[in-house]
Parts: sequence; structure tokens; C-alpha cells
Amino acid sequence: MLDEEDSEEGVIQVNSVIDALEDGAETQAFAMISRPFWAKQADRKRREALVLEGGVA
Repeated sequence: MLDEEDSEEGVIQVNSVIDALEDGAETQAFAMISRPFWAKQADRKRREALVLEGGVA
């Protein structure tokens, strides 16, 4: 559990990062990041196995 001072500092730092990202979005292009195909394929196979076993996907 954080004390009040540490909690407030965390909020300040998070807001600072959000502000920097918002400022950068106006001046810089950001790259799109996506999960690798093999991770998506593994998830799909896992969902299919659940359906075959009668689980919820």
C-alpha cells in the first residue's frame, strides 16, 4: 500500500507521461505495434480447443 505522498507522486508522473504522449502525437508519427502471428495463432488454437471440449471461448 502506498502512502499519500507516494500515491500523489505516481499520479504526477503518470500525468506527465500522458501529456508527453499527447504532445508527441501532434508532432510525431507513432508506429503501430501488434502481437506476433504465432501468438495470435496459439490463442486461436486454444480457443478452438476450448470449444471442442465444451468450454466457453
